[in-house]
Amino acid sequence: MIHVISGYIYTVVNYTLFNFLGVNFSIASFTILILNFTIVWLITKLVQLFIRKFLLVKLDVDIGTREAVTTLITYFVGVVGTLIALKSIGLHLSSLIVVAGGLGLGLGFSLQNIARDLLSGIIILIRRTIKVNDFLQFGSNHEFRNLQGTVTNIELLSTLIKTKDGATLILPNSQLFISPILNWSFGSSYNRIIIPIYIRPDSDIVLFTETVLSTVSQEHAIVSDPAPCLIFKKLGQKYLEFELYVWTKTFKDEAFIRSSVNFAVEYNLRQRGIYISFPDQNIYFQALSTPAATIPEKVTLHQHISIRDLLKKVPYFADFTELELRKLIEIGYRQRLVLGQVLFNEGDVGDAFYIVLEGSVEIFTPKINKQLNVFTEGTFFGELSLILGIPRTASVKALETTILFVIHHQQFEKLIHEYPELAQVIIQELPKYQQELVERRKQLQEMNLLDDDTDDNWAVWVRKRLEKIFSLSI
Repeated sequence: MIHVISGYIYTVVNYTLFNFLGVNFSIASFTILILNFTIVWLITKLVQLFIRKFLLVKLDVDIGTREAVTTLITYFVGVVGTLIALKSIGLHLSSLIVVAGGLGLGLGFSLQNIARDLLSGIIILIRRTIKVNDFLQFGSNHEFRNLQGTVTNIELLSTLIKTKDGATLILPNSQLFISPILNWSFGSSYNRIIIPIYIRPDSDIVLFTETVLSTVSQEHAIVSDPAPCLIFKKLGQKYLEFELYVWTKTFKDEAFIRSSVNFAVEYNLRQRGIYISFPDQNIYFQALSTPAATIPEKVTLHQHISIRDLLKKVPYFADFTELELRKLIEIGYRQRLVLGQVLFNEGDVGDAFYIVLEGSVEIFTPKINKQLNVFTEGTFFGELSLILGIPRTASVKALETTILFVIHHQQFEKLIHEYPELAQVIIQELPKYQQELVERRKQLQEMNLLDDDTDDNWAVWVRKRLEKIFSLSI
């Protein structure tokens, strides 16, 4: 009886439902096929997770490359697995080629778009001109004009883009080839923002420059390299026209960053007595439509200190004109230190000059754990190390949250080439620090950075040092 029932079941399960390409399809073959496809799907997902979440992460591959490699390998594994699953029921590759030939005729007529999207997707994944997390702008695409968004996923047929409004655009891959697309993330990680500023013609331009650059340096979204800069565009009868160039590492929040800078610059200019001019038919520093919760708190500058006045206290810059002082302020940048943060250590290269704008720093010698001095607001230091290329003789760390004005070696070299007379001023002023120069010169000799037979004349020695450090011909 059992044999009869089992035989009946076997007959039913293996009963041929239809024949396709020489293969008899039955309930058993369908069951095997579904089981095989399930196994292929599981293996594909496991391979995908292993490559995306483990292997490529361990290899420190960027997310765009991870997604492209994962997609290509996943599809390859899926195709190979599918072929093996079909072969397990007797459907051979030669039979599939016949089907593919028939489908190819259909692709040439009715499925042209799918074929084009498929080929475009493969090219995108291989060339990687567009990657996951890239920020795109469709400026010349009529359907999506001025649309901006971040690539979240690249598939063989389409690319998913998260727009700034929070929606998801499903874009056929062929569209990425038909229309020019601006990829803000390709080749550079920085986004430049241009902010127009109009001020009254009787404004103090040096104070204006200092205020604007000090303000943007305190905006966390603004990077210091490339450094923000002001372009003087036009000298008008009713206004002076400037453009503020700032760079950010994000492309998604430009409107919020622009709004934040507008609020902060307008507020701080007003605090310094500099007022925005409103040319005919143009209104600047208008509040953007941003939710109240996203508008950052205004940045308030320190009211009791002026970089211009501090620079004039430095002997080398005391006779600088307003234009030269403005140049100094423009080439410098602001650096923030937190409590306990070390600015530099004893023996480090002396490649910068500092002015304390806010807070205080401690000068100390780690070897004997002794405090040598404390520099507070308005104090400048590091000028000898910068000018003579001498290693630091002590370490410096912040005693509280501190803001420094910094002139780096590269910027100072440009300045001294632009104003050759500055080198003569330095030569005249440095002998006033003869005792410190004696110690520094001895230090250079001990480090084999200075020959023992160097001329004993201070002016000659300083001139030779400047010529060597800054490639001058004095």
